[in-house]
Amino acid sequence: MSECDPEVFRKGNTVFLLSSRQYNTNLEKVYKPLTNNDLEYLCKEVGKETGVKMDWHCVGGRDNVLALNSREKVQKYIVGSNKWVNWFEKRGWKKEYLEYQQKKYNGNFTAPNAYHLGWQK
Repeated sequence: MSECDPEVFRKGNTVFLLSSRQYNTNLEKVYKPLTNNDLEYLCKEVGKETGVKMDWHCVGGRDNVLALNSREKVQKYIVGSNKWVNWFEKRGWKKEYLEYQQKKYNGNFTAPNAYHLGWQK
């Protein structure tokens, strides 16, 4: 895993903010739905397919996926692509959660826990 790209880190806009650790209602089970390798692959491949410079980092227990100057383009591409919707769903993230973040993100977004909203498998 490489260091976060400094330009994307400083100037990038959040595409999705994903809780990197989810808890069930009894706080018995902790799991990480996306691995570091998953996030590296996502940024590399979506970046290549869209022509947008992307990277990610973990902050406050959440995985912050960033795009340089093209957040809306990347969000529309991922949510509108069966390939990427299926990729997320195989890892436990439902399309509705991605759509929710796409619609509600205002640059200062704090996502509720996806598990409690029923958007995580």
